[in-house]
Amino acid sequence: MDCTGLLGRANGIGLALPTLALPTDTHSFSHEGMLMHECQVTLSAGRLAGIGLALSLRRRSCRPLPPQVLLIGKSRAVLDGAEQILRARGFGTSSTNRFDEVLRDFDVTLFDLVVFGGQVPADLEAQLTAEIGKRQPRMVYLKGLSGIPGLIADQVSGALTDECPKLLAGPSYNADTRSIEMSLEAPADVNVTVWWVTSFVPPDPKSTSRRVLDRTLPAGNHVVHVPPDVPDKAAFASVRIEDSVTTIALTSR
Repeated sequence: MDCTGLLGRANGIGLALPTLALPTDTHSFSHEGMLMHECQVTLSAGRLAGIGLALSLRRRSCRPLPPQVLLIGKSRAVLDGAEQILRARGFGTSSTNRFDEVLRDFDVTLFDLVVFGGQVPADLEAQLTAEIGKRQPRMVYLKGLSGIPGLIADQVSGALTDECPKLLAGPSYNADTRSIEMSLEAPADVNVTVWWVTSFVPPDPKSTSRRVLDRTLPAGNHVVHVPPDVPDKAAFASVRIEDSVTTIALTSR
């Protein structure tokens, strides 16, 4: 849609019109299931000055809308934490732990991605997926790997960004060597963070994390070892290569 300001003039003789106050009109546009632009314009009508009526269409704003994310989970603390991180990254984010009220509380056609937490019952998740799919066929669905806010945010980032073109293979986890492996076609900025759960008491699991790599790697094959104190269960890694993000479960064989 062209949001460029337009100016039209009409002339008449002996014509008197009052000032008109027309409302602001906001439009949202969708491209392949994702809200992309919001153009807001104001129509204003000026007073008649002698002869001639000036009408103007003034541009107010035309900006890209960020991807819209809906988080569905049990723990309010985890939801709030993930929501805060995602908003800081520029995503539009909402969350709820009212499983049975999702379709009443939200217009799901406005979202691009839904994350289901691990404490959402499987039958209810399947029902919501089916109902949401009828209203927003291009919705992207994610199953949260764990109730770790930063990990959830990285999953969302990974799902909504393209794979780095400098990546030839991986990243993947080698359980035998407890290492993350990848192959780069060209030098790239790489960041590896490991996450693990420290307490499983529902509904608010506790977790911690550690950054194990944050530097530019040259082209070639690379191995990043997981610290020995990171457990083999309920542990994960986020691998950021340039702007792309991959999340991996660090599970033993």
